[in-house]
Amino acid sequence: MMKITAKTILPLFLCAMPANAQEFSLWEHTTGESTSLKAGSLSPIDVSKDQSVKTLTWKNISMALSKGDCISKLSFHGYNMGKEQRRHLKVWMRNDDSLYERDINTDDVSKMTCVFDGDCTIPRGGKKETHIPLLEIPMNEPFLYTKLFWLVIKIECTGEAVEDSIFFEYDDSYRCPVGLITVQSPVVYYSGCVINQDYQPVAHARVKFYSDFYPDKLEYIAETNEQGNFIARIERGNIFYRYEVKSNSCAEYLDGIIGLTSGKDSANLNFVVYDAIRFKTDEPSSIILPREPDPTLGRYYRLDRWDGEKNGGFHYYFEREYTPRANVPYVIIPNNDFEIHPCDYDILDAKPEIIRAEHPNGSSVSFIGSYQNRIIHYGQQGEYVDFVYMTPDCSYLYNEWGRSYNEVRIGAFRACFHFYGTWGTPYRFVFDGEESFVSTPTKHTADNSISSLYDLQGRPVTSQPRRGVYICYGRKVVVKSYSE
Repeated sequence: MMKITAKTILPLFLCAMPANAQEFSLWEHTTGESTSLKAGSLSPIDVSKDQSVKTLTWKNISMALSKGDCISKLSFHGYNMGKEQRRHLKVWMRNDDSLYERDINTDDVSKMTCVFDGDCTIPRGGKKETHIPLLEIPMNEPFLYTKLFWLVIKIECTGEAVEDSIFFEYDDSYRCPVGLITVQSPVVYYSGCVINQDYQPVAHARVKFYSDFYPDKLEYIAETNEQGNFIARIERGNIFYRYEVKSNSCAEYLDGIIGLTSGKDSANLNFVVYDAIRFKTDEPSSIILPREPDPTLGRYYRLDRWDGEKNGGFHYYFEREYTPRANVPYVIIPNNDFEIHPCDYDILDAKPEIIRAEHPNGSSVSFIGSYQNRIIHYGQQGEYVDFVYMTPDCSYLYNEWGRSYNEVRIGAFRACFHFYGTWGTPYRFVFDGEESFVSTPTKHTADNSISSLYDLQGRPVTSQPRRGVYICYGRKVVVKSYSE
């Protein structure tokens, strides 16, 4: 049997979680943009009749709510130039999974939840340019939102009919009155640890979870303690938050996206940041620096072009550059072991150059460098990402079932290829006219078979491997021994 040992990139660190009971945050959300003012049949209630029934259907895309959120109050704004009015309302709500709005049925209120039954006062005040709260409907108890296709609201209004003097905000694009929803969200805690490439804790690192989906730009920040642990209080759960990790001495860890179970804390959100990026003698690797690299460290090769072969293979052609430039990605073959330290470089305003070689048929390949440890997304048909040499800070990403995501993580001060082609097609690297090694991108699976192993030149291992170092799922592994 073959025995493979490999270090785990993200070890599990236990963090002390808060022991308090479930708590909720309170916030407000407007269901649309007020583009006009409406009265009568297009308003949430029709005061021109002594009895009216209205049904509002709000798409989940306009709700900005998450599964597990609760609606505690519903308000409508506008102006009333007439007298103060008093109305009796009965209000029902339902989460609906109908595919189309025309399929929503609200005839049977027994299948809906009655959230309010009582009197409401519509005050006099406001004007066309200045709106005030006209109709406020507090829930009998918070209504649970389950994030289906629609939130359906049925309002039955009774009272003395008056002239149309009450105008409510209306969204013409959604063809629906605009509501202000008061929401209770379960507060959760994200916790984990930040370590460096040597598995040592990183103290005083800044961990930020944020979302640009909402107008208020959600952002939650935590700082690691001396043991590298952090706890972030998240007031809006089940949102796909982006995250970034920053430390004064390390390269930034950016662009990840995380979405966790609503209403539940999540531990072991661990991150690896690099305060040293290492290069090994004679091991081809990618490198990009914000200032002119030291030419004595190794042989630098710039991507010059690429072309295809009749048999379906491709060549990456590299040319030796004796005076390497700043902000250009290279393949380097080091003369000796060395390392670079992110704290030695000012990378705030540095932008790496993207070198693109166009293929005659319109396809292309790019050699893309980054100064941060970040995610690169891809996924269009025939669009792939490949690495010159798989180092621990570069990897393909997988979901919990072991299938590949359409994204990779590129290490800081590294580069990768973004290309259009076919998985399984060999890509030959040619340096100054001399073929060096072959990379054969393949779709990655979660098994540990020999077919998942590659040698340090990127070639697949098809037989029992000898003792040595190999690449398995983007990580270096050491084969210590095997038996027939």
